Amino acid sequence: MKNLFIGIDFSKEKFDVAIIFAEGKESTSIDYDPRASVSQTFFQKVQNKIHYAIHGHTAAELIVERADAEKDFMGLLTFRGNQPTLAEARTAKNYLNEKELKAMGQLVSGYLDFAERQAEREHPMTMEDWANYLDRILTMSGEQLLQDAGKVSHAEAMDHATNEYRKYKQHTISDVEQDYLNAIKRLGEL
Repeated sequence: MKNLFIGIDFSKEKFDVAIIFAEGKESTSIDYDPRASVSQTFFQKVQNKIHYAIHGHTAAELIVERADAEKDFMGLLTFRGNQPTLAEARTAKNYLNEKELKAMGQLVSGYLDFAERQAEREHPMTMEDWANYLDRILTMSGEQLLQDAGKVSHAEAMDHATNEYRKYKQHTISDVEQDYLNAIKRLGEL
């Protein structure tokens, strides 16, 4: 992903906490099953704890706060192409500014480095252990800890992002329309 305003390519950064579990499998967490709902819930909690530590909101709260059809690019700061997609509008990380993305990268990197070290030591841990270690890492870093599930549900955030995206698209011309206008302008210059 390229951040439009700062020109940094974040696609190579380790922002996906699930990746260490997918690669390490049982050596990372003895109760990890990628298909189990408890695993999905675990990753949502980890994501929300990291988001909250950075900007004081869960991922869902961030989307509801920052997704705005009236803003440039709907408030998104990171997306591919000339215009954001609905999927990008529904991803909280895409609303983060440079400072927030850097903080996220640092926290996730530290967490994954710790996870990698535990896997190398073949130290068996459960997902609950991992959640507790994240709290300890965040506390040691002086970050604020998320104490609940937040005030906005995932479904509410997805509905909000979808509604704002639809409004945004109504007053935004498509790439094809822009190309057409540019072609007419070039013809007028001849």
